[in-house]
Amino acid sequence: MGEISDFNSNHGSELQLTFRKCFNLRKKNGGTPNAAVYVKYMIKDKKVKSSVTSFRKAHEPEWCENSNILSGLRPETEFTFVVIDSVAPLLKPTKIAESRAYTLKELLELRHEADIATKDKMVPTDFSIPLVPVGEATAEAPSLLLRLREFLSREQMNHHVAQLGQEVKTKNRHGLENEKLVFVKELELLSGSISNTSKAKTLIDVTSGLFASMVPLMDNDTIDDFHVLHLLRSYRTAITHIRSATAGQSADLIIQLYGQVLLNIVHSLRFLEQCLRNPLSFAKKEVVDEILSTTKDFDTFDKHLLNGSVKSFDNSILGQRAGLRKVFAASNSAIVSKLNPIFDIEPSRPCRISARHPPATIQTVSSWSLLSSYADVKRLLWLHGPGSCGKTQLATTLMEVFGQIDVPSAYFSFDNHSAEDSIYTEPPSLNAMTRTLAFQLASYVEGLSQGVANAVQSAGIDELDFAELFNRLIIVPLQVHSRGKGETAKQVGTLSKFDPVVIIIDDLDQCSESQLEELLSVLGDNLTRLPKEVRILALGRTLESVRMTLEKNPMASIVEYSSSMTGLDGETLASMMPLSPSKASSIKWAATTSPTTATFATAGNGASSNGAGGSSRAQSPPSSRRNSASSSKGKRTSGSLGSINEFEIMEVSR
Repeated sequence: MGEISDFNSNHGSELQLTFRKCFNLRKKNGGTPNAAVYVKYMIKDKKVKSSVTSFRKAHEPEWCENSNILSGLRPETEFTFVVIDSVAPLLKPTKIAESRAYTLKELLELRHEADIATKDKMVPTDFSIPLVPVGEATAEAPSLLLRLREFLSREQMNHHVAQLGQEVKTKNRHGLENEKLVFVKELELLSGSISNTSKAKTLIDVTSGLFASMVPLMDNDTIDDFHVLHLLRSYRTAITHIRSATAGQSADLIIQLYGQVLLNIVHSLRFLEQCLRNPLSFAKKEVVDEILSTTKDFDTFDKHLLNGSVKSFDNSILGQRAGLRKVFAASNSAIVSKLNPIFDIEPSRPCRISARHPPATIQTVSSWSLLSSYADVKRLLWLHGPGSCGKTQLATTLMEVFGQIDVPSAYFSFDNHSAEDSIYTEPPSLNAMTRTLAFQLASYVEGLSQGVANAVQSAGIDELDFAELFNRLIIVPLQVHSRGKGETAKQVGTLSKFDPVVIIIDDLDQCSESQLEELLSVLGDNLTRLPKEVRILALGRTLESVRMTLEKNPMASIVEYSSSMTGLDGETLASMMPLSPSKASSIKWAATTSPTTATFATAGNGASSNGAGGSSRAQSPPSSRRNSASSSKGKRTSGSLGSINEFEIMEVSR
């Protein structure tokens, strides 16, 4: 009984007896005894006895006294009850009656029989055992009325608590696994009900990609399954509420509501990702309170529908960005004048395709961009593809999404032609790119403006070459800003680190050969110096020179923009995460479902792919397309992500 495995799990291994009363006690001479009672037993060949009750002078003494706690018991432990008589205070008491030896199992059976016969189940059950008098037998045999209570030992208590906790954990784990699948299905159904041209469709892809990248983190046994389960369930509840509450409403209103709830889900997933990467954070009250509050908000989303408190998710982010630049320029005119940036550079080319962006491309690029600095993903992603396939439009879409969830993004394009007459001119200089990006970062990233201002005011800024200018205006301010935010978070004990910062460099193929070589060299040298939360998204047509350079850099990733609808599974998307466990994710994305499909170039084989961009490049002026691959020699194979040997957005190997 002391060993849990040797004892019936329904009983404790510690015992307390209540000595209630004795009947028919007599001295040898028939006189009235001054009686007390105790129990003796053996533990590991050692004689042990309980505390002795007080003495009562009566033929039927009544004590109603508890023994001390009897520990270290086993089912076969034998107990003998002894009644003693005290003749005088200074004389040794004499034994006047005792029971036979009863095992603990027998005592429990006696109590059980008494339980069955007892009508009042609310009163603890008494049971009696016969006693044998010492000396001559009496006319009526004496007996002892007992009450028995069991207690779990500390060891048993810990075992049962752990067992109960494991049962609850298992139940929550099964519920979480099921909820992950149901949530994915809900997103698929939602995607099928929304027009391809809707911005809410893009938000579904962003949500799907971010969620798929987090799925392996949920397989960690140390996370709080209960709160994660109910949070995921609340996401689905909010979507369901929209579906039921907007029956008969206009399509525009419904799309607006879906867009708002999806933005809220993305916000919540980003916070949840930080928690999943830091399982100990679930023990913090402020984290649990945040999760509970968010869960409640999603569960009551239908009330927001009724009171009209849902805000528009379709605001002009590009207009807001322009406003932030004007505010910064107005309050820092001397700095901006010396910085001399290209003031209003934003994506301007219209989308030249009618279909939506490849969902898997959006999922991959957005999840890479939005993961917290805890993920430690690669710092640069090159998204390449044929001309006019929609890369710049994708950048615009992502910037709008980032703006809605308060993730700052700076943008620069080397586009060197006029939208009106398509006349090609020299592309902007690398120094102009650096100054423009610094201006935008200072305008959009809270707390970064002072670092940029200090760099601009430093001596000799106008004489610096590109490498040093990039270091002075971009790298150093971001490093100082990151350290400052980190120290603040450490001092106040908060979990959340500041949002990722995304730098988008578009139209790499418009650079001259010398420009491109210098740009890739400086970027490559500085990727390891960038803070973990900074991501550089480079876009352009497929260039062999870019591919060959980036394939050698462990901090860079290469993704092909393709409209091919090859199946993509959640496990592969999640494989780019640093904390992915060895066991496979249970979520599989259907190959026939458009929100989760795309084709990516295989990694690690040293080959290249021209894709469909060959014909487009052939029509471009030689000066702006000289870096494009001119033949199919060494063509890089493409295929489903399920066959990729090494997905290039995985954590940098250390």
